Amino acid sequence: PSFNDFISQKKGTNIPKQKTIFSSINKIAAVLIGVFFVSAIYLYWNETENERLFSQHFNTFEDPEMFALRDDTSPISKSMDPTMRKAMNFYLDNDYKNAIPFFETILKKEKNIDALFYLGISYLQEKNHKQAIFCLLESAEQHPTLQAESQWYLSLVYLKSGKEKKAKNILEQLSKNQPSLYSNKAKKLLLQLND
Repeated sequence: PSFNDFISQKKGTNIPKQKTIFSSINKIAAVLIGVFFVSAIYLYWNETENERLFSQHFNTFEDPEMFALRDDTSPISKSMDPTMRKAMNFYLDNDYKNAIPFFETILKKEKNIDALFYLGISYLQEKNHKQAIFCLLESAEQHPTLQAESQWYLSLVYLKSGKEKKAKNILEQLSKNQPSLYSNKAKKLLLQLND
């Protein structure tokens, strides 16, 4: 055999090996890409579903007494700390970004559970989930009259930040309370999450 025949034979023997290696790499790459896309679709769907449920169940908390703040002559408006009044006016106008510094100023001066509760909701609206969780956890533990409300908003923060298991735990606790607006809301949201 000539040198060219020898080279052709050598090339011929190497080609199947290269095809085998490249086809294995292509198969592995295809599987990895498939896994990536399935994972991405699952995460997108889960996040989208949580966002949808959050939007469906979130309403800004509005204490009827706080609407009296809009009237500067009301007794509650006159007796309230001016910083709290400014914070609440921003909050009632859905201007959470400007409400936050006023609530923070109050909390630096004193332990004010109302300010902590409203600050938690404001952080939630500004997508600062870590701070919202901190405030609402504290409020749920310490607020004598807004405990159920604090738990409700805490469950929504967990839901929005992708911590579905924690959201469900809070909702289960809340749903076991005596029948109320928030225990009913918790039951409804739990049913949707468990579907």
